[in-house]
Amino acid sequence: MASRHPKRSSIRAMLTAMAGATAMVSGHALADLVEYSFTTPSGEQRTLPHDQGYANPVGSMDFALRAGIDRKVRVSLLREDGTLLESATSNLLGADDRITAGNSEFYGTRLSLSAPSEGNYLIRSEILSSAGDVIQLRDYPLMVDVTAPTAGGTIYISSDARVVHDDGSGNRIAGPGAGPGSWTNFGSFYIEDIQTSGAALDRVDFIARDSQGTQRTIEGINISAGAASVDLEQVQSVMAHPEGMYDVTFRLVDQAGNHRDITDRIGWDQSPDHGGKPEPVAVYSPSSSGSW
Repeated sequence: MASRHPKRSSIRAMLTAMAGATAMVSGHALADLVEYSFTTPSGEQRTLPHDQGYANPVGSMDFALRAGIDRKVRVSLLREDGTLLESATSNLLGADDRITAGNSEFYGTRLSLSAPSEGNYLIRSEILSSAGDVIQLRDYPLMVDVTAPTAGGTIYISSDARVVHDDGSGNRIAGPGAGPGSWTNFGSFYIEDIQTSGAALDRVDFIARDSQGTQRTIEGINISAGAASVDLEQVQSVMAHPEGMYDVTFRLVDQAGNHRDITDRIGWDQSPDHGGKPEPVAVYSPSSSGSW
């Protein structure tokens, strides 16, 4: 049935179309931080999305910002109390000002600021009119941390370590610093006293590298109460060869991307015909008052 109010329907359709067009323009005009990139203390190049609030930059930081044509964008770093640390403002954006960031292309530009020292900050992105008036503003929290996690510095064998006889039924592995032929079986490797200075610990990876340079990794091993451990079955799964010498590493990674490697050497031996059965020995110590 035809509308009884054709003019009103036309006006409604026109308003709907205008609203859609306005939404599209507003969407393109958003002053938004897409991503930021920097160099880490170890020289690695990193690019993070706008909502990654932990970073480990040194030198400078490059910010990719999107906005509309005939607008300017400004990026600022503010201290936790809101005081301005540094800012940069773009020229008036035109049709040729396009950037590729986050796997998409936008009208926008890239601006650079000096990387701040460790601490908590705000990244502020703004869209400005051609006259310099603020049209839109967004803040993104940022923690800067360039200090890698630490740990006790020693790789230990779990407390259930025990000497086993040569019955040919189990894997045998030497403790850190010992060579093949040490017939010691245990439940896990572990490290203790893991600490971070700013960003919290994100994960601990276990890496095994054989004498030929073949490297295998277990990502995200067990973490509990400042310690990390990896059990014997997991270790066996990343041994590239049946036996030999391995450099084993616990890699501590924090939320800002800093990492520290704690490494020791072990001998892996799972053949029953190596070394024979262990024999008990006694060692005399002049300072001991105990009995044999």
